[in-house]
Amino acid sequence: MTKIKTDIAQKVDFEARKNDSFNVTINVKDSAGASYNFTGFEGFMDIRGENNTFILGFTSLDQTALTAGSYDSTYKAESIVFETGKITLSQTAANMGFATGIYSYDLQIKDTDNVQTWLYGRFKLNDDITT
Repeated sequence: MTKIKTDIAQKVDFEARKNDSFNVTINVKDSAGASYNFTGFEGFMDIRGENNTFILGFTSLDQTALTAGSYDSTYKAESIVFETGKITLSQTAANMGFATGIYSYDLQIKDTDNVQTWLYGRFKLNDDITT
């Protein structure tokens, strides 16, 4: 039997520390090995807890677009940055002050015609001593 797979998502687990800045850059190449062109793309990443409870949201949208849309107030504007061949995810230390534990996340990327989940997995937040 032939199988066609349209799910491109890769499982990647993150581990971070409470009250520390979070900065991760992911390098992306296209099928020809060239740096991926993210022109015109939007990104959203949700961290969710038990019962799918929304914890924190990352987005590439600016504050004006967030305010105009119907997005949860815990989405942080411009916390996903697209550059040619790179996706950078970032949050301030203050935004990383949620309860320690193990959560789930996924990263969806949208262009004009497509929405695809690129990454998913576990997001573990470790306790911090210094505040």
